[in-house]
Amino acid sequence: MNLPSEAPTPPVAPVPTVWSWARLARLAGLAAAQVLGLLGIAALAWATAGQGQVVRLRTRPLDPRDALYGDYVRLHYAISDLPPSLWQGPGGRPDFSQGGQRVFVRVVPAGSAWRATGIYSSRPAAGSGPEAILPATAEGQWAGTVHLRYGLERLYLPEGTGPRLEAAARDTSGLLVRVAVAPWGSVRLLGVDK
Repeated sequence: MNLPSEAPTPPVAPVPTVWSWARLARLAGLAAAQVLGLLGIAALAWATAGQGQVVRLRTRPLDPRDALYGDYVRLHYAISDLPPSLWQGPGGRPDFSQGGQRVFVRVVPAGSAWRATGIYSSRPAAGSGPEAILPATAEGQWAGTVHLRYGLERLYLPEGTGPRLEAAARDTSGLLVRVAVAPWGSVRLLGVDK
């Protein structure tokens, strides 16, 4: 009840809030998308290691240390330098001297390691027998070979083990590296067999 001597109180305007429900929902959606993205990356790596075909490749290690990442071994595979005569793609053999071409390399078992039997411009159809298709990038052509990069050229190691692994590789004809190749084309470096 208002007394005649009292002035009516003006209505209070609502205080604008920075955090409305719509804004909170958008923020929660963005956070959920980031978490799902990270989980997807982890699931892809796990699925490649678990579902992929294990291929053993012969390699020689180089450069055992990085100041930021610790011990690692830079790997150079026997299938990193292939003769251009392995080209199986349509048309004539491309000019690999410029580099940057995306190619696929078919590998088959040959003793303890796998060897390359063909280079393709697109993923080839599955053949008969055990084989795997590795995606690669042609980095260039010199000295009569096509240099390929598979994205598996670095293996990170526990501190202090890089030089020992490099010394072990010098004593033999290189190392055997286990690589998982998933049916959908993803590859993952699993480890080294001495």
